[in-house]
Order: sequence, then structure tokens, then C-alpha cells
Amino acid sequence: MPRHLETITQSKLFVEPWLKPATSRLPGVNLLNWDDWLLVDDAFDRQMEYRDHLLSEKRAEVFGSNPKADSAKKELLRKICENLSSKQGYTMETGRVTRPDGITVPLNDDDPLVTAGRLVQQDFCLLERGEHEHILRAAVLCFPSSWRLAEKIDKPMSAIHVPVQSYSAELAKRVQRIFDNIGENNPVWRANYLYYATANLFQPERETGIDSTTGNWVRVERQSLVYLPDSKYLAFGIHTHVVPISSFSAEEKKVFLEAWGNHKHYAVSGSA
Repeated sequence: MPRHLETITQSKLFVEPWLKPATSRLPGVNLLNWDDWLLVDDAFDRQMEYRDHLLSEKRAEVFGSNPKADSAKKELLRKICENLSSKQGYTMETGRVTRPDGITVPLNDDDPLVTAGRLVQQDFCLLERGEHEHILRAAVLCFPSSWRLAEKIDKPMSAIHVPVQSYSAELAKRVQRIFDNIGENNPVWRANYLYYATANLFQPERETGIDSTTGNWVRVERQSLVYLPDSKYLAFGIHTHVVPISSFSAEEKKVFLEAWGNHKHYAVSGSA
């Protein structure tokens, strides 16, 4: 991996979820403004360079798909292009999109989900409604946080979250009710946070600093849930922000570490 991609940070976090009850409680969902679905922040150029690198060099690790999700992948890409058509910095042309960093991405030369992953900073997991809960059928996951896509594909939400100590049966029911109530006009978002020893966005392994209070980097996943009405899938998006904890004041660091001490058992392994 190019060494300059090992440390990619934003100048600030989009949200500090540990500070407000609306984002700190579990599952902590809030209504999503469509203008904020696909964010472009000051780490865009380097994150997109890293995404292109991973999709080229580690494709089997960051992309997986069941044929059942084929129509959902196409629908998601259409929805993304519709949203980007009014977003500053993007140029939409027939069969291609030019990103804010000047890179042009063809729309028809690759899997639609891979193309989606090359257009925006978000990762996407496509979830099919099963008999009792949603099942992960496809994903582009360039920036995993201590979980491997190959181990989670085609599994229901309860199995995906087995390693998460606080993902109880009651919480699973609450999450499923939220999923079932999401429609075309009420997308939602939530945020998760992690404390890592390294800044590398590609973290499929459980990170050694995740249980400690001696990390260097605060990692926030701003997650969105969008309903795809044609395929009846949910698109679970993950936009990852990283900042050094050294950028916090002494009081901000104290508040974060206190919150992290209560949160970390939920945050490990499979917290998507």
C-alpha cells in the first residue's frame, strides 16, 4: 500500500456522537436530510485515492455480492447519481461522472456497486428483508472497522453482530423495527465511534488499541439507512471520519474517554 495513504484524516468530525443523547443512545437513529446523504469533506481526494487503490489491489477483500442483489446494486447507483447531479464539485455526463478530485468514473464498465464505491466516500452494504430480519447480500467495504466482509456476507443482522456484547436480543428487535419502518421518504442516520492505535482506514482485523485508553485516533462512522423501493432493499452507508485525539482539548479528551469506557463493548467487531 502507498505509505501516504496510511494516515488520512479530516480537519474535524462531522458529528461527535458521544456528546448528545440523540446520537449517544442505542441505536441512536435520526432523520436524514437528503442533502447530507452523500458528504464531501476535506479528506475527499485522499480517501477516494485509497478507495480506488483498494478496489484495484484488494478487490476480493473489499467487495462481495450475491446475485440476489443485482437489481438493488443498479438501483443504488441510480439513486446516487440522482443525488450527485445537484452536488457541487461533481460533473455528470452521459455514461460517466467526474468527481471533485478530477477523476472521471465510467458508469457502465464495472459492477454497479463497485462504481458506487468509486463515486463517493461512503461504503455501502445492501440488506435484503428476510423472513425475520435483514440479510447482508452485497457490499463495497473499503474501510472496514474490525470485521471482514467475507465472514458476514449472506448472514442476517443477528449473526453479523454476534461478537458485539451489547447487541442483545432486545436491541436486535429494536433495530429490526427501525429497519422495517424505513420507507422511501424517511431515511435515517446514526453514528458509531471507535478508538484506534492507528489511523489506517482499512482495518479488517480487530485493532489492538480498541479496548484501551491509549489510542491515538478517534474514528467516527456516520451511518445512513436508505430504502430502495424498486428492489425493496436497504442501503446501509458508512462514511468514515478520523481525527487525532491530540486535536482535542484536555476537557474534550476527558469527556471522550469517559464515554468510550462505556461504549467500547458495543463498538468492537461487527459494529456496522
